[in-house]
Amino acid sequence: MTSDSVKQTQDTIRKDQHGRLNKSMQTRVDQDEMSRATADAGLNTFGCIFLEVWVLSNTGTRLIRPLGGAWMDSAFRGSLPSDELMLDADYLLSEAPDAALGVGLEGTIFAESSDKKVQWRQIKTMMNDPFVQRDPSERMRKIFSLGIGMVASTSFSFGSESGIILFFARSSTNIERLRSSSNERCMLEYTDFIGTTFAICKTRKECADMRRQMLLGAIRKVRSDMLKTKNTRASRSIEILGSAILDRTKMTQLREAMEANPEQHLKEDGLFRGIVHGVRETLCRFFITAGRRVRNSPQKWSGVHLHGPPRHSFSDSITVFVWVFLTMLMIIKISSALSRDPVFAFDGGWYSSTLCILFALTPAPVGQPRQIVAAHLWNMLVGLTFQQIPTGGFGDFMEWSNATSDARNGIPLMWKQAMAVGLGVSGQAYMGILHPPATGLSLAFATYEKWSWGTMAAVFVADVVLIALSVLMINLSEKGQYPLWWLGFSWENAGATMKQVSKTANGIRKSVSKTNHVEHGQVNHAESV
Repeated sequence: MTSDSVKQTQDTIRKDQHGRLNKSMQTRVDQDEMSRATADAGLNTFGCIFLEVWVLSNTGTRLIRPLGGAWMDSAFRGSLPSDELMLDADYLLSEAPDAALGVGLEGTIFAESSDKKVQWRQIKTMMNDPFVQRDPSERMRKIFSLGIGMVASTSFSFGSESGIILFFARSSTNIERLRSSSNERCMLEYTDFIGTTFAICKTRKECADMRRQMLLGAIRKVRSDMLKTKNTRASRSIEILGSAILDRTKMTQLREAMEANPEQHLKEDGLFRGIVHGVRETLCRFFITAGRRVRNSPQKWSGVHLHGPPRHSFSDSITVFVWVFLTMLMIIKISSALSRDPVFAFDGGWYSSTLCILFALTPAPVGQPRQIVAAHLWNMLVGLTFQQIPTGGFGDFMEWSNATSDARNGIPLMWKQAMAVGLGVSGQAYMGILHPPATGLSLAFATYEKWSWGTMAAVFVADVVLIALSVLMINLSEKGQYPLWWLGFSWENAGATMKQVSKTANGIRKSVSKTNHVEHGQVNHAESV
């Protein structure tokens, strides 16, 4: 090996080491910025003792906790009563396996997150919820074992980067202060701050990598040109460019071409250019997002290879059978008795799926009393609303031209049914009263005119009987408890529901009193005039 080749190899190694050093230094800078942002958010948010940042991966299949995306209150860690709990706290702070979407605490909360809104969850409720898929690392159990009982989640989205911030608090934290408007506003503002910091760090890293690759490519090209020939191609290029600039004829032709079409250049200025730029940016962003989602979709088809839910024991299954048998028998008897009057007739089979949730998935939020009654009421109202829309005498809109003039009035039955079910599900999701079996009522009421307001009253009676039997039977079990909540307004104590109702009633009374006072003042003013 010649001395020149040895020197060239040494230069390459030195530059590679220098590039790695710069890259590690940049990573350290990004980590420090994220650490400062998360620590500042945790220290200034009331009740927060542990904070985590989770971002969606480039493939859109997993959640990743970036470097510096975790903070824990040192005073909280020092107050833990045992070394084992301290080790769990250190593990949660230092280790964070990637989380699959919809799995564990992070994946479940990410699926429920919404922009510009703070979502609150009780960790114990999530642990007891059979619909929450457990994560292999058992992070949720370890978090709860530390005495952390509540978590607030906020989401961010900047460009192609999206994620959530989790604010953890003790079970004994003052709920009223924790959920105050000022504290929630602080969480939302820090979410924007942390999300912006992460997006800037990632974009800065991508730009630095791009510049580094461009520089290395330019160096390789110049070196290759210098080794191939003694002639300096750069100088010849400069001479050609300089001759073009000094050529008055060419410059005059360019000026005349621009002056010949002044309107074309003026249109690109001012408001028109701003509108065009905005539309172009919006379309580009839309197609980039759509392309990324389509590209990432096949990677999710294989799942995350987790185990299915555990089965019930034989004795528990026998208990479920007895409870379902007795309750279903009672519902069918009520249906038969009320069906003697067609006004109050209803189908007892509507409750089959509800019994499955109540007695086989008792802790599930979708099986609590509020969900059952409110979801039934909403879907029946939706069905009755669509029942008033005239039904056309044709199967689908494609058959509209072949129908008679009288049959063209209205919309196809299948469209009414589909829209009723769609509105029933989306309305439940928006109001937080999801109860899947209730969705069938929107379809039934939209399809058959025999279901009316009397049917709603009969269903309400059946709901009361169903909930009463469930409370009596499930609470006889040593491990079971029903319900977990009645109205679900608050978590503070057993009287929180009535306290919230009382607070709401007082607010309504104050509003009515204030309105009456204003109206009375206006009347007096009018009389004086």
